[in-house]
Amino acid sequence: MKTGVILIYDGTFNGFLSGIYQAFEEHMELVDIQQEGKSQNEFFAQTLKVTTNIEQAKQVWYTLRDKNYESLKNIYFAFLSELPGIELHLYHQIETMIKGNKETGSGNSTTTPINLADLATRVADEKRAIEIGLDLNFPKGKAPVVNLKPKYNILPLISKYFRLAYPSGPWVIFDQVRNYGLYYDGVSVNLTPEVPALFQLADAA
Repeated sequence: MKTGVILIYDGTFNGFLSGIYQAFEEHMELVDIQQEGKSQNEFFAQTLKVTTNIEQAKQVWYTLRDKNYESLKNIYFAFLSELPGIELHLYHQIETMIKGNKETGSGNSTTTPINLADLATRVADEKRAIEIGLDLNFPKGKAPVVNLKPKYNILPLISKYFRLAYPSGPWVIFDQVRNYGLYYDGVSVNLTPEVPALFQLADAA
């Protein structure tokens, strides 16, 4: 009998895609895909740590993009929802896309089906709401820092919009739920684990 495998990855989308690559490459019988630090062992399952590999992640990305870009977009947005157990649902969706298996509701018999398109839409709605509602034209004397508490992990999705909309900078958009932010210095946007010391921490008006 083949032992089921639980993949442990670093929590990034590249790490997740690297795990997908390794699962297909080694013909694994996946039981779950869990984020490092949040993993829970299951009986009769082998635990393997995923090594994030950008080239492997790109290969999976391009393969899915060529098959169905809209489905790939839904997968990425649904991943950013951080719904508990979302990784295994996404794996089954990807398995369906790559192998051409019959649609099974993005899961197996032990998981509750998830409508990935609906979940992706909810993430996209929060993204748009923040883009429309957030003004980075700071009044004189106000620190260029905005603190957010988004339901979903939307900072990767809003980075390009705010870089183009407010190119003069500098500014910081900080996610207080996930404890990281976007820091734009007037040239490029970088991820930051804390608000840079040169800014005085301030809330959005």
